[in-house]
Amino acid sequence: MNLQEAAAHFHITTDSLEEFTRKNLDRINRDGEIHALEIQGQWAYDGTAIDIIEELKGLHVDTAEEIATAANSSEKKAESLQAQLTTALAEMTQTALALVDAERRNSAQQAELATLRERTKIQAEQIAKLEATKARLEKQALESIQYQADLKAERALLQEKINRERNKPWWKRIFPGSS
Repeated sequence: MNLQEAAAHFHITTDSLEEFTRKNLDRINRDGEIHALEIQGQWAYDGTAIDIIEELKGLHVDTAEEIATAANSSEKKAESLQAQLTTALAEMTQTALALVDAERRNSAQQAELATLRERTKIQAEQIAKLEATKARLEKQALESIQYQADLKAERALLQEKINRERNKPWWKRIFPGSS
């Protein structure tokens, strides 16, 4: 069926039907088969297309006014969807900006974390050096205490020897072999 025949079937102008068809072509051909097709400026409809158009218009649309109202409703729905899409895109943009900001902050935090890890490593090395120095100093302190104790013991032995020599009678000091 051509455009003129289909328009006569619906009792509307060819312009109204053509406009309606263009706006609803995806719905008319929704099952994956081509039911309405424009070839070199001429529209062709099969029986299924006519049934789908009737269904879209609410069973046997008889007036151009009803088709125009339906088209207007479709336009409003399209405008509403466009507004929703615009809002969704704005939200996506905000989310993307927030994500970029979060990634920037994350990068800064990663850099700070790397710096802190490096500082921690340096501090751990310094602590290890201090502990080694402390151990060395403790060992030296123990050696010094032992040395002082050995000197004190040697001094005590010498002092005892000196005291024994002092306590000997004078003749034993002059003549060590006499009794």
